Amino acid sequence: MGGRRSRAALIACLLAAPVMGAAAFAVLNNTSTANAHACATLYGSSEIPSKAGQLRVQHVVAPVLSTVQVRLRAHWAGAWFAPDDCGKLKVAVSDARSVEARRDIASVRGLLVRHRLTAAVDFVPVRWSEAQLVAAQARLDQALRSLLRQAKIETHTDWKANAVIVLTAETLNASEVAQVASVAHSIDSVKVQRTKQRRFVLHLQELHVR
Repeated sequence: MGGRRSRAALIACLLAAPVMGAAAFAVLNNTSTANAHACATLYGSSEIPSKAGQLRVQHVVAPVLSTVQVRLRAHWAGAWFAPDDCGKLKVAVSDARSVEARRDIASVRGLLVRHRLTAAVDFVPVRWSEAQLVAAQARLDQALRSLLRQAKIETHTDWKANAVIVLTAETLNASEVAQVASVAHSIDSVKVQRTKQRRFVLHLQELHVR
């Protein structure tokens, strides 16, 4: 994954997010007055919004996302739609208490006000910026390049988890498991997840890890 994503890539990524089913939404509204109020603000009703209604909100929010990314500058840490919270957009911000981040968030809030989207977006403070996660993944891929080329592991950045994820195949031997654990331990933002996969799909970029 590169640095700043293009507008088209951002929108495509976010619009692939799932929307919430009626049964799950009913349970959520029965247990969260604040959430029901937020949903009423978004959808004009405290009734369960349809999946089409949630998707309409996503399509309205998505086009301004590239501008949000630009305005948050180095504090941008990704974004995702939350189907368990009215389908709202969650924008992750690193070092959110710093003077610079608060200034950037204020700029984004002004943008949201102009587009009447304040009820559709929440800011989420996180530790790592997207740029830091991308750099961490590059370090990780370099250190584990042999396992990547053998398709025994797969790596990706996860905005919601604010982490670089290493998926490991069940075919890793004890030495390889120890190698992954050692490298992951040396990079703070990395999390390892074991899977039942015997082998991953080998992506073109993995062939070019030197």
